[in-house]
Amino acid sequence: MSKKKTTTTKIAAVAYTRKSTKGELADGTERQEKSLGQQKAEIKKLAQGRFDILRWFQDEGISGWKRGSRRPDFCKMLAEVEALGAKAIVCDNLDRFSRAAFDEVQEDVNALRKAGVRWIYTVNSGQYDLGSRYDIGDILKFVVTVWSSCEYSRQLSRRITLARRNAALEGKRTGGNAPYAMVDDGEGGLKPGDPKQIKILRWLFDQYANHAKSLTELAKELNLQEVPSPNGRGNWHVKSVRSLLHNPVYIGTFRWNETHHGQFFGVDESGEVVETAEMNGQGKVFVMEGRYTALIERKVFQKVQRRLDTRANNRGRRKAKYALSGILKCDHCGNSLSAATVHGHRRYRCGTNTNRPGTTKCRQWSMREDVMLPFLMRLLGKEITNLREMLTNPPDELRFPRKQDRENQEQLEQERSKLAELISRAEGNLLFSDDARTRKSLDTRITAMRDELEKLDSEFAEQQPTAQYTHEELDRLNEWWEEFSAKAVSVPVAGEVEHTIGAFYQDPFSEEQAILIDPKIVNEVLHDIGCEVRLRWSLEPLTSGEYPLERGRFRLGQSSGKIPGNVLNPPANREIVSGWKSSSLAVG
Repeated sequence: MSKKKTTTTKIAAVAYTRKSTKGELADGTERQEKSLGQQKAEIKKLAQGRFDILRWFQDEGISGWKRGSRRPDFCKMLAEVEALGAKAIVCDNLDRFSRAAFDEVQEDVNALRKAGVRWIYTVNSGQYDLGSRYDIGDILKFVVTVWSSCEYSRQLSRRITLARRNAALEGKRTGGNAPYAMVDDGEGGLKPGDPKQIKILRWLFDQYANHAKSLTELAKELNLQEVPSPNGRGNWHVKSVRSLLHNPVYIGTFRWNETHHGQFFGVDESGEVVETAEMNGQGKVFVMEGRYTALIERKVFQKVQRRLDTRANNRGRRKAKYALSGILKCDHCGNSLSAATVHGHRRYRCGTNTNRPGTTKCRQWSMREDVMLPFLMRLLGKEITNLREMLTNPPDELRFPRKQDRENQEQLEQERSKLAELISRAEGNLLFSDDARTRKSLDTRITAMRDELEKLDSEFAEQQPTAQYTHEELDRLNEWWEEFSAKAVSVPVAGEVEHTIGAFYQDPFSEEQAILIDPKIVNEVLHDIGCEVRLRWSLEPLTSGEYPLERGRFRLGQSSGKIPGNVLNPPANREIVSGWKSSSLAVG
């Protein structure tokens, strides 16, 4: 009589894997803990013949205590187990499943039981039965085990926070990637890194501080030049450029604890390690000046910070190309005038059509830039306290075309000095050596070093940079100045002007003392000091079809008032615009 074949029904289940860290190390291996692939392999072994895995869920780079959308696949698994018909959840270890607090674990257990999940199976921790409402032994065991993992995380967090705080007291870094253009020195500090990155770093600071380049323009230019991004992957973005320009490490400053990240513990205002729930607001920021070698001059860094702060405060304002963009307002509708070039002159026009009660349609009223700008520039010249803050310098590669050659020359000179010193010491050792083999070995090494010294001397002579500009270098510098002068605006200034500023930036066509400034910088300065000009036109056109200006008011820095009639109606316009009634020129 044959034996009856028995079949085992597999339990419908879902599988979950999690890893706190993310990515790989330089050698291609995964960071620290058991990889997701290893966890998956262990789960498959456990599931063989026992479970029917309906779906896999995994979270990478996410701690076990995180909840909700901060742990997306775990959240998705809890939401979908009922629809999938899963009776069990399989994972490698219970701490992979959860490290939540006691009350949060109970909440998860209740949700799983309502969804029909009976068991939690683990490769390393056994199984937990959540099914019985009246036998709570397994449920308590499950909750306590998860709570123990949570408590381990809390204590580990406290030890790490304490260690980082103690290191910060000495100005030492405690992890994280080294900033762009710098590398770890092996002693908790930083030192200058790749010379190419240092060159890019200095170029970014120079362009943003002295050439009114926007963050978007800088990122775009770096990507066009195919400059590797800070992480070596992908493109440069506005966020990465802004983060780099904000970092005080480039002036040698160590800072830690500006932002609190710890889930369980942090450093409070007095510098003590406390539970996060006990912290009120910002914790103590640890600062140590001069900790690292500065790569950027402090005055350049401060200039960049002021501009970044200004742009952040005016984030809603579009980037202006013209000196008076966003400054001139239509007093009829309240909107800003937009710039356009007409017959060789830049005009600011109101194109708004309004039909609101009590208002009239705007009729393409306009104001010429060369009429209003000189008036505002004279006022601005009185407000300016530091002219150098507004100057636009030519790029370093044009101003100092052989700067890199000089730096190479200095490096060669240092190498030559070190080599000459070594030769001298070796010759001294040779004099005091009686051993023939030692003398022969030293003699061979000295000969090799002398050959190297001659090679360095030859390179030193060949690379000796001249102090004069070549014709090509002068042509490129002149081209830059011509392009700059064509778009620059003239700003009259009161009082004495430094000789160096007057020599290079003086407007040669101005009848008064004035300097040339990039219109974008002028626009930023005008906005920074709250400049606004409101203009009102007559509703009746002249025979020429133009609408005369009736009145205008201005606010700029510490001054405000009415715009004089000679600005609203300059003498040059009186001959062109006939029939302009004197009553329409009244200022008020």
